[in-house]
Amino acid sequence: MSRINWDNVITAEDRAEKMRQDRADQTRAACRLHILNVMDEDAQANLSARAALNQLDKGDQKTAKAAIAWIAEMVAECRAAVDQGRAPDWPKVPPGVADLGQRY
Repeated sequence: MSRINWDNVITAEDRAEKMRQDRADQTRAACRLHILNVMDEDAQANLSARAALNQLDKGDQKTAKAAIAWIAEMVAECRAAVDQGRAPDWPKVPPGVADLGQRY
C-alpha cells in the first residue's frame, strides 16, 4: 500500500507552464514600468484631462498623440512577446514625450 499522493505530482508540463506564466508576468511588469518611467499615471491623467478640455497647445497635442501611439505600441509589443515566448523589443520613446510627461 503506497502513501504517495500522486495528485500532487508536478509534471514537466506543469513546470514549463509555470515558467511561461512567470516570464509573461515579468514581461508585463517590465512594460508597465517602462511606460511609467517615461510618463507616470498622474501625468497621463493630467494630459488626458487637459486634452479633453481642449487645453493643450498645438505642440503638446502633437506630442500627446505621439505618446498615446507609443503606449499602444508598447502594449502591442508586450502582447506579441508574451504570445511568442520571446524577449520584447521595446519601441523607442518619441521625441518630446518624456519631457511632456515631466511637465504634467
